[in-house]
Amino acid sequence: VPQRKIHYFTFLQMMQLLVLCTFGMYPIPYMKMIFPLLMILLIPIRNNVLPHI
Repeated sequence: VPQRKIHYFTFLQMMQLLVLCTFGMYPIPYMKMIFPLLMILLIPIRNNVLPHI
């Protein structure tokens, strides 16, 4: 596997983690309600986008 693809994959995973942590640890309760929706939205990204990298 080319090193560039590994870095790109790692970058995408880190961005997903950052988004989840941002919404999951936000002090406003309404923002925390979005957390499960983000988890559900990440499923198509991981199934459709990441395998093509």
